[in-house]
Amino acid sequence: SDLTEVLVLNIRRLGFETPKLTARIVQFWLRDSSSYDAIRYFQNHPQLVPHLIDSFPISDVTIPVSNILKEALMHPEILKMMLERKETKGGNSLDAPGLWKIMEYTRSTDFGTASEALAILDVIVNCQEDLSPESERREKGGGRHALSQDKLWFHRNLFKRWLGVHENEIHFLSEIHSLLRPEESPATKIHVLNLLYKMLKCPDYFHIAMRYANVPEHLKLMMRLLEAKNRRIQVVAYNVFKIFFACAFPDPPEGIAQILLPNKQKIIKFLEALKKSTIDRNGGIQDEVDLINSQLKKIQTPVSTIRVTKPPGEAKDPSPSALHVSSEDVNGAITKESRAAPEAPPKLRLTLSEISVSDGNQGDNEDENVPSIISRTAIVLQPSERDADLQPSAVNSGASNAETKNNPPGSSTP
Repeated sequence: SDLTEVLVLNIRRLGFETPKLTARIVQFWLRDSSSYDAIRYFQNHPQLVPHLIDSFPISDVTIPVSNILKEALMHPEILKMMLERKETKGGNSLDAPGLWKIMEYTRSTDFGTASEALAILDVIVNCQEDLSPESERREKGGGRHALSQDKLWFHRNLFKRWLGVHENEIHFLSEIHSLLRPEESPATKIHVLNLLYKMLKCPDYFHIAMRYANVPEHLKLMMRLLEAKNRRIQVVAYNVFKIFFACAFPDPPEGIAQILLPNKQKIIKFLEALKKSTIDRNGGIQDEVDLINSQLKKIQTPVSTIRVTKPPGEAKDPSPSALHVSSEDVNGAITKESRAAPEAPPKLRLTLSEISVSDGNQGDNEDENVPSIISRTAIVLQPSERDADLQPSAVNSGASNAETKNNPPGSSTP
């Protein structure tokens, strides 16, 4: 039956509550393959996902289209189609045009549209299903599916291999960093920092985290965000900041040491203040802060330090935790040094204690809520063991089996 195609291609024309009902029908088909193979249907109709992405900015259907896209892109077979799609624009070939359109939608002046675009991006990068209260209300208690571990790994491996192309990595990180500029809303910064943190701490993205943590401009950006007046931005920026210590230490690259050396006392003061103001019943933040402080104090090598100060026009932050870093553009800077994959896993391992504060205040003023530990994961930053032993053919069937076997996990094409 062509009912799915008819519903999706005409979703803009459907009035009243029909687009929402259409989204629920298609979502159900994508979750329950016992009676109807919706994934194979999407594979046989490759125009559906691009049509949905093009329809996303239309305000009347943004939520229903977003729900379908989040459900569809959870499946690696459909994500693979989107990442492999090419489009010619102005005589140039563009890889994965749908992904760049979604990134463009995150800059929408409409908060709802931007939030939904960020949620779709989270599904693409982290295979993170939308579990927000608003989403739960929309689903009205509807059942949710969980991907098998094999499919979850294959989903992330697809995006990792696509991001392994140098130009894609530069462009993607540049777009992500552009959403952390001072003029962006606090809610956008928090969502983007959470997305980045979840990606970098994931073992499947280990080598991406190693390259990211060896770029001095990335460290400068996180240090600037540690100065934010909004407590939630400070806390989430700290979650990303400690990735640098898990990946770059105990022998940090010269560029990283040049930034940390003149600022280490200010960083230590900030961490001590964070430790004192954080509710931590299990001692996770205490262990982290003590380990980071000890590593900072070991930076003794005389280097030609970079002077990192606030521009003259910026007001000086009187707080003892203020970190003074330059305001040069850091969007997407990736050096040649960062491209080299590490020969061995880092010697320093941090057990990541994710900290958070209440969602009640996302404005410009400092959140008065006390940050608390919400989870302490046993994940350490090291390569995923599944990179070597998992066969991607486990997630494909039929004709897609042969294609998957021709693209083993180590290959450079998605």
